Amino acid sequence: MLLSNEMRKPENDTIKFFAWTSLAVVAGGGLIASAWPSIITSAHAQSATLVAMGDKSTGANASLNYRLADALDHTNQVAAQHYANDLMARGDAIRAAKVIKRSGGLSTNAVSAEIYTRAELEIGSSTDITTALAHLKPLATTDDQIVTVALASAVVGERSDTITALERHVSSPEALQRVRQAASGNVALADALSISGLVQSSQRVLNSLPTSAPRDLRLAKLEANSDQKTIWLLAANHFESYLLVMPADSSVRLQYASVLDRLKEPSAAGTQRSLAVKIEAGQP
Repeated sequence: MLLSNEMRKPENDTIKFFAWTSLAVVAGGGLIASAWPSIITSAHAQSATLVAMGDKSTGANASLNYRLADALDHTNQVAAQHYANDLMARGDAIRAAKVIKRSGGLSTNAVSAEIYTRAELEIGSSTDITTALAHLKPLATTDDQIVTVALASAVVGERSDTITALERHVSSPEALQRVRQAASGNVALADALSISGLVQSSQRVLNSLPTSAPRDLRLAKLEANSDQKTIWLLAANHFESYLLVMPADSSVRLQYASVLDRLKEPSAAGTQRSLAVKIEAGQP
């Protein structure tokens, strides 16, 4: 079957990548030192071309272009930003932070500083979050950047009035809500982190709190979205803890049943669904 030009792009880009990296290996071993600057210049030019190609494509095609662009030029900040965002989406915050840090510009590029701060929030070191926050604070101008400042400030324990002072710098209702959540205690902060895609950070905040129905339900829902059986087991335990306090919550029983299905416990799942039906019907 013939492939379209669009479908061929990742293969073509891969060929280009290996061509350039092979050239670099040969140059490092055999070319005279005076040729090296021109090779670096060519690699950086190819990196810029791949970024432009990424901007005109979508999905996996764009991701591959940006990744190759970063490989050819670690100082290409736009390529690093896109590649780091892809890594964050795949749950690899550690590599995302490394990619952004090596690209430079943390003190001058707000986009890089925000991605780096989000990555450090997911990694979870208070010291590193504080350092990232120091880079982002003076650069933040967009709603998303200011929300990230608010979230990071709350996670490292800054005063709530320092966080609420950020309200006047955001324009959208959604951003305003997240800033207010960040300043409103740990449960609300965990919600804002989760909504912002910072699931590990949200779980870390919730796990620091004593057991309660709101805390257990939030943890259960976050854990239920995992693709790991060990995390589903945690979700099941948290659903059980919540339902001991709130036994009439039929919607949560159905969510619990879904987790039990994945854990290969059909009988227990059926029990939860039956209880949910009875609750909805008003039966004891």
